[in-house]
Amino acid sequence: MKRAAARALAFAALSLIPTATSAASSCIPLMSLASDAMFARYPATVGTGPWRAPDASRGEAHYYRTVFRSEAKLAPNFAGHMQIVRLPCGAACAQLAFVDRSSGSVRSFREVRTVVSSLVYFTGKGADDIDRLVHRPDSRLLVIVGMRNEVESTAGATLYEWRQGKLHLIRFIPLKALCTEEKP
Repeated sequence: MKRAAARALAFAALSLIPTATSAASSCIPLMSLASDAMFARYPATVGTGPWRAPDASRGEAHYYRTVFRSEAKLAPNFAGHMQIVRLPCGAACAQLAFVDRSSGSVRSFREVRTVVSSLVYFTGKGADDIDRLVHRPDSRLLVIVGMRNEVESTAGATLYEWRQGKLHLIRFIPLKALCTEEKP
């Protein structure tokens, strides 16, 4: 029953995501995907701690322990108790680690192991305000603008919901369907 309700809620949320409405506006403005209204659809309760330091003793996390120590000084930045940490992997690339600040566990997900910026394709008003990762402490929504895992067919905007300890795909919008908002 809960699973059916979650599917119905996800379907309803899909209908609220902005889409191109006419030939004159044949693209989806990036800024609409990062609007307050979008994040409000996926609320999260922001925890108050105490927060545990990331456990960088296992796997690849060990190689980035200095980054994790530095990030441990900051409050969670995603889904109430999670912290998305950007690990270096190149000039326009970020390797993502998800830290559960309640337990200290560090995880990565194969769907979004790395994100390469696609922002070089955007110019105009609003282009400088776009980040390749958009998330908030009080929301379970993660918006990724770029190419996931260095696979060209994934270039665009991908929306995920953090639910039950995993990322769940909401929608993928190809790069050719996106634009920045041009305001007169």
